[in-house]
This record gives sequence, structure tokens and C-alpha cells, in this order.
Amino acid sequence: MFKTMSSRGQNQIDININQAASQIVDMIEKGIAFSIVGSVGGSTRQMCIDAGSTGVEGSTLTVSDVWGSTTYSLNLDDNIASNSTVVSTSNVIVSDLSFRWFCVSGYPDKIRVSFTLDDLAADSGVLDRTFRRDINMYNSGI
Repeated sequence: MFKTMSSRGQNQIDININQAASQIVDMIEKGIAFSIVGSVGGSTRQMCIDAGSTGVEGSTLTVSDVWGSTTYSLNLDDNIASNSTVVSTSNVIVSDLSFRWFCVSGYPDKIRVSFTLDDLAADSGVLDRTFRRDINMYNSGI
């Protein structure tokens, strides 16, 4: 079965998805790396410590720093948002956003960000790509 690629080819769609993913994880990492994790989903720090090496997972991440508290989540328009500011680019559809919080007493925390992207120029479902990045939290968990 053939798939319509609009006016762009497969290579351009791959480039677009990879660039969008890189921009998303870079923006999230810059926003959270020096913050303190407040919760992932409904899980508290104690729940994370109790979970051990598996950590806790959720679809929202709340961090705080000197400027206040920020929550990252998937909004109704299939974009990743930080509070009300959109973090993802408008030419991709984001799905399956998850955050996994790893915390061990005495060590810095780590957040694993995972999400799936689909290009708007392609029919949904076939060109989905899943991305994941571990982010060290320099001020959280020590």
C-alpha cells in the first residue's frame, strides 16, 4: 500500500520529525535541569525513593526553581506545554508523553522524557517516531 507524502518526500519528513524532537528535548532539558522535581504524575519524592531503581512514571512533570513552579504536560492540541506555553513545534503531533523519575537518596535525580511524534504532512500512524532522553537533575535529590 502506498502512502501520500503531500508535497514533501520521506527524507524531508524524517528530517522534520528529528529536528522537532531535538528542539523539544533541548527546551525541556534547559527548563528542568537545574530545577527541583516536585512530582511526576501524582507521585511524590517518597514514592519515587520507595520505587527504587524502577522509578515512578506519569504524564505530567512538576518542577520548581527560583522563578516558581512549572508543570509540563500534553495539552488538548497534541502539543507539549510548560504551564500554558507550548514547547513543541506546530508542524508535528505529539502523543504518548511520559516522564519517569529516578531518585536514590544521596544522588542527583534523573528524569526520562519519552514521547512519540508524527509529521502533519503524512497520514497519521505510519511515520510515528518515539524519542527518549534521560536528563540529569543537578539540584534535585542530593
